[in-house]
Amino acid sequence: MDLDSPHDWYTIEYLFQLGASPEAKVFHSGHTYAQIARERGKVELAQKLETYKGRDGPLCKESLYCLEMFI
Repeated sequence: MDLDSPHDWYTIEYLFQLGASPEAKVFHSGHTYAQIARERGKVELAQKLETYKGRDGPLCKESLYCLEMFI
């Protein structure tokens, strides 16, 4: 998320294609990637993250730093 647009989205989208979940909650904050992007002033990136359709991936389930959000 530290990259400039559109490179930030390209990198994140690639991770989603590999199986990362955009609904994952990150680290100790418990925030989603979209919430973190919004806090950093990246509104467009946050909107893309919130509307991304590939919602479930194996990388999130295997990560030590990832807590899945179950609804």
